Amino acid sequence: MNRIFFGDFSERGKTMFANFDSVKTLKTLIKLAAVALTSPATVGVASSLYPADPILRIVVSIAALILVEGCLLLGWEMLDQQGKNATTTQRWLYAGLAWVAYFSLFVIALNHNEGAGGLTFRLTLGVMLVYASVEAGLMAGIKHEGQADRDIFTDWQVKRYARKLARKSAMAELDSTARMRQIDIEATEKLYSLQKARDTETQIRDIKDGSGIDNSNTVEIAKSTTSLDKARQKRQLSKRQALDKTLQILSQNPVANPAEIAEQIGKSRQTVYDYFDELETAGKLHRNGSTSVIN
Repeated sequence: MNRIFFGDFSERGKTMFANFDSVKTLKTLIKLAAVALTSPATVGVASSLYPADPILRIVVSIAALILVEGCLLLGWEMLDQQGKNATTTQRWLYAGLAWVAYFSLFVIALNHNEGAGGLTFRLTLGVMLVYASVEAGLMAGIKHEGQADRDIFTDWQVKRYARKLARKSAMAELDSTARMRQIDIEATEKLYSLQKARDTETQIRDIKDGSGIDNSNTVEIAKSTTSLDKARQKRQLSKRQALDKTLQILSQNPVANPAEIAEQIGKSRQTVYDYFDELETAGKLHRNGSTSVIN
């Protein structure tokens, strides 16, 4: 029975010892020692700001400890714990936080007149911060190289280059869409001009062929045209109906151009383009050149 008990205790002891990280423990002790050495000067300088009010002196001393010593420990601890997994910007942020607190402690030591002994402690603390900053960078570099060996696309340079290419591709796609829209507008205007020219030639030819046409017929045609215009104005759709009609037209004919849609819904081409933008913003439509895809 005793053998079993002592054997089990021995195994647990070995497991605990195997899990014991002496380096991590020593780093923690160094941080606590640094705070213990620098705290008296911090409290002394902070309390001297309000010597006549004891309550305020205590409050300011506690606040100074939390602010200065806390920033030092936070930046230092983040460098040790998260440095190898952090990005370069994050490591600079952690190191900057720790170093700002360190220089604050250095100024406090000068104001507290600690002499050469106090400055020696501060210099030792600075050496430890340099070590923590360099170690975090080295560990991160080793980790990134290992990840790159396994998958090159995890390398930060490859990721940055991929983002750069993706940005260029997105900009090129926007430029292409803008050019296609401009081409579509120009083609529509040219088609409209050709159509008007052909209609004008047809009217001139009809007038020449029927020069003896009765003026009463001309008046009737004018009245008929006016009636048609009035009827067309009455048939103009509301905005909501026009948007729905636009989607319906595009679902039946994805390559329908704005001029065709404008004629069917009784709106201008510019209004149709505005409808396209509004429908794309709402996620109901996606324009790819001259082709429209209903979402």
